[in-house]
Amino acid sequence: MIWLARIIRLTERWERVCERVYQKIPLRTQVLLRRWFDLEQQAAKFHCRVINVSSVIALLALVSISLQLGWLLMLLMLVTALIIQRGQRQFRSKQARIYRELPDFCDLLGMMLASGLPLIPALDRVSNASSTGYLAREIHYVGQQIRRGTDLGSALFGLADLYRINALSEWCKLLNRGYQQGNSLIDALLFFSEQLRDEQLNQAEKKAQEAPVKLLLPLLSCFFPVNFLVILGPIFIQLHQGGY
Repeated sequence: MIWLARIIRLTERWERVCERVYQKIPLRTQVLLRRWFDLEQQAAKFHCRVINVSSVIALLALVSISLQLGWLLMLLMLVTALIIQRGQRQFRSKQARIYRELPDFCDLLGMMLASGLPLIPALDRVSNASSTGYLAREIHYVGQQIRRGTDLGSALFGLADLYRINALSEWCKLLNRGYQQGNSLIDALLFFSEQLRDEQLNQAEKKAQEAPVKLLLPLLSCFFPVNFLVILGPIFIQLHQGGY
């Protein structure tokens, strides 16, 4: 038990050190780290910045060692490229999920605003109610930033800059503008969600129309030759045997 308690204290100390180092990293670098490694705000028992800073420290240490060992440097670059590629693939998948979840989130947020809640408590209520979605997790993190002292506009623009989705950027601008001007966002959110659903439907129809064209190459290269072989194969065999 004493050994376990020491390990727990060591992790707490390491988390505090990573917290301090993370605060000194430029904001743009923080965004790039989250984009490359695709880390959640909470990963297991460690904050994402702990894993980010640990990854950077480990990479710097390995690079310093690898300056004298060329094969280790090549192995390090390969492993890092694979990790970044995996993170990029997961990050693109998360972008698509957030884009699909945005209309439903707008509807729920509009319902909360219609019930009389202010914007920031309404965002917290909707993010807690739909905590399984990626967008709800990000909005929950935005709420944490606001409680730490960040203004709503900076937190929303940070979210939009991280994911770089046009619809999400427009939505963040809409919320910030309505919050600053004190205008009602109910009708604007409902209109935005309907417009976004129409856009997603048009994209789905476009992909459905492109499917036959994309299937043409596999059909020509794999399916049709096998069919010709099955149909014409016995004829060629009979002609070959009849020739003798």
